[in-house]
Amino acid sequence: MTTQRPVGWLVAAVLLPLVLLVLVGSAVPASAHASLAATTPADGSTVVGVEEVTLEFNEAATVPTGGIRVFDAAAERVDDARIRAVDDRTAAVGVSDLPDGDYIVTWRAVSADGHPIRGAFVFSVGTRGEVDDALVARLFAGDGGAVAGVLAGLVRAVGYLGTLLAGGALAYRRWVARSDRERDRSRRWAVRGAAGGAGAAVLTVPLQAMAVTGFGPVAALAPEAVGPVLVSPTGQAAVLRLVALVGVLLLARRSGTAAAVAGAVAVVSFVLEGHTRTVEPLWLLVTADLVHVTTAALWFGGLVVLVAALRERSFDDDPVAAAGLVSRYSTLATASVVAVTVAGGAMSWALVRHPRALTSTAYGWTLAGKLSLAVVVIAIGVLNNRRLVPAIRRASGTDGAGASSGRAGWDRLRRVTRVEVALMVAVLLVTAFLVNLRPASEAAGITAVFETTAAVTDELTLNLVVDPNRAGDNQIHLYLLDTTGRPSGDVEDVTLRLSLPERDIGPIERETFVAGPGHWQLNGSELSIAGEWLIEVVVRVDRFTEEVVSVPVVVNPS
Repeated sequence: MTTQRPVGWLVAAVLLPLVLLVLVGSAVPASAHASLAATTPADGSTVVGVEEVTLEFNEAATVPTGGIRVFDAAAERVDDARIRAVDDRTAAVGVSDLPDGDYIVTWRAVSADGHPIRGAFVFSVGTRGEVDDALVARLFAGDGGAVAGVLAGLVRAVGYLGTLLAGGALAYRRWVARSDRERDRSRRWAVRGAAGGAGAAVLTVPLQAMAVTGFGPVAALAPEAVGPVLVSPTGQAAVLRLVALVGVLLLARRSGTAAAVAGAVAVVSFVLEGHTRTVEPLWLLVTADLVHVTTAALWFGGLVVLVAALRERSFDDDPVAAAGLVSRYSTLATASVVAVTVAGGAMSWALVRHPRALTSTAYGWTLAGKLSLAVVVIAIGVLNNRRLVPAIRRASGTDGAGASSGRAGWDRLRRVTRVEVALMVAVLLVTAFLVNLRPASEAAGITAVFETTAAVTDELTLNLVVDPNRAGDNQIHLYLLDTTGRPSGDVEDVTLRLSLPERDIGPIERETFVAGPGHWQLNGSELSIAGEWLIEVVVRVDRFTEEVVSVPVVVNPS
């Protein structure tokens, strides 16, 4: 013990201040997913000459190396590949001496929470021609970024599983295990988890570089691609996690205290990225996330070690000792469940805010699925602790039918705990993809502007934005997008009908004005009362064809 304590305190003294430094240094203002606000040249415009292409976002965003690419009609790059940051919301790339013709711009950026965003637009120099839609789609989708995004999600899931297993197994080693055999088993599982989590951390940076730059695997390893990722929240968290997990691998045999500190730091590293750094109130999200990931590690990692212990035992070995092992873990798990429930409730409130956001957003449905799985896991844990373990203890001192009943209960306990582990793995897999979705409160327009898309025809899609979506003055933006995702102005006109059925108001008919290519807008105080409005967008495709799209919009109180 005398040799372990100094090492443990040394690790704590080095790693814990580093965590606090990154937590404070990586804080960003409230918001999450940036969006493109304006471009120069504008999409669909025709210009006489242009020296650079500029992108302006609605909030702080980072454009990585290769994040803005300009192609001519033959799909040849014509930009100088040097990204210039005008300010934290604006970036540009140089172009010069462009001959007359059509040009396609594809762009990529990273929101404040580390999530990649991308898009495309076109402009012309001199006279406008016909841009090949298939070429635009190929340039937009042909860089492999989507594949990198899926791979990053899978790697994130492996990182969750490995890191939480390592942290939880080390906690089990200190608080649940009693014999040297049990401690050694916990150490082995901690090492396995740390190895998997470290491998995932190593892959996180290049995969993120591929996702945000669109580069291939080799080019994504170049300093100009990896550098910006390393200083982003995602990169900082991955580096800290890698260092901590390597610490677990090196210290697991030497010092249980030091390894436990390193494991805790690895678990906490997940708080440094994602929505907890970008959604208000920041203090609540960070605190709740810290509790959430820590107790999830105690729960999941301990459960895996417990299943391994039960697999190596039989009822005839020492049922009382085995039942005591389950009971000690259950005490730890019960505290973890309470903490996870409270922390998860706080995070859900901040990220959802209203029941309607659960059923109207991808984040809400995914969260509901995760919560459903978690409820089943909790129910299984209650069954183990309240029924199966006491029954095994009662049967351990009996003979004949009682012993037979005890063996049956023991076999059932082992099966049920395996199911519990499988469900916990499913919960963590869902979580890995949940963190990459836009929070439900923002997607539903509760804490941010309202935004949705709806089909107008097979060739046209409507993107409707209500800003700020509060009772009073609002701007209603209507974007008509073609099959390549670019604005399309090939319609006669666009009008609006607004009504509030619950107050018997409307329909209020309004003409919109053209705000840009494929962009119509209405500014006014029509949405002056909070409630569920119905906005009908009337698109006159031609003299004889009129399409009506109905969009329900819940306007928030001012």
